[in-house]
Amino acid sequence: MANNVSHFVIGSHDVSKSAEFYGKLFGWNMTPEADNGNLRIETGGKVNGHLIPVDEHSFTAFFVRVDDLDATLKRAIELGGRVITQPETNARGTRFAMIMDFDCAVVGVLEVEKTDG
Repeated sequence: MANNVSHFVIGSHDVSKSAEFYGKLFGWNMTPEADNGNLRIETGGKVNGHLIPVDEHSFTAFFVRVDDLDATLKRAIELGGRVITQPETNARGTRFAMIMDFDCAVVGVLEVEKTDG
């Protein structure tokens, strides 16, 4: 399903303290992922996320799943927004980028790798 909120990320200076905070506040489960310091957040609902370490500004972002990332980025620009991070592909084959709207709100957009079948 496209154009739905499908993921979120919380960037934190202290991942352990943030994990404890959100775990106790919302009952979320945190699972270490790889050796990069990221934690997978399992909310118990349909939308899960990641808690990631950051050096500079902490942040929260949500991602909207789209059918065509390139077309969505182009349309965002046409509507007065801009692309603030160029498309990247993660280890799972998910392409993603960040856009900023006309009023400086930042939103992530992602396109999951298409599979045959």
